Amino acid sequence: MEAAVIGVPDEILGQAIKAFLVTGKEARLTQDDVLKHCSKNLESFMVPKYLEFHDVLPKSASGKIDKKKLKTMTESKEDIPNPLQAQQ
Repeated sequence: MEAAVIGVPDEILGQAIKAFLVTGKEARLTQDDVLKHCSKNLESFMVPKYLEFHDVLPKSASGKIDKKKLKTMTESKEDIPNPLQAQQ
């Protein structure tokens, strides 16, 4: 239903892509599904390294996705391991 991507600090790359997705209650989309689709349809440097599913994404007063809040959410979770990192 919605998606947003931001750059996040990465020890190896300097910056990596993190995607935030809202799929809706009926969707049965998995991280594997998303990564396979991205790998098939995007250049390798554009495939997200990190991926999170959310019920809603933060919005600004004008109704746009608030990427500053996404960045803040990411920074506040710095010490929480990302499941995708363990797979790589």
